[in-house]
Amino acid sequence: MIRITIEEASKKYNIPIHILKEYESWGLCQEVKKVMESWQYDETDLKILSLIMTLYDLDFSV
Repeated sequence: MIRITIEEASKKYNIPIHILKEYESWGLCQEVKKVMESWQYDETDLKILSLIMTLYDLDFSV
């Protein structure tokens, strides 16, 4: 299973960390787990982030 840190997700998707944390607070990435003092995103979370960014690019709003 793939897991990446919030920092890696931020770089991969070019999303500021504070925005990722906001998405988490909305419940958009519910599988995010804290592992060894670092938030970890799994494959499901990454698919959700990809969908969010696609919708954002299409000018969908919150």
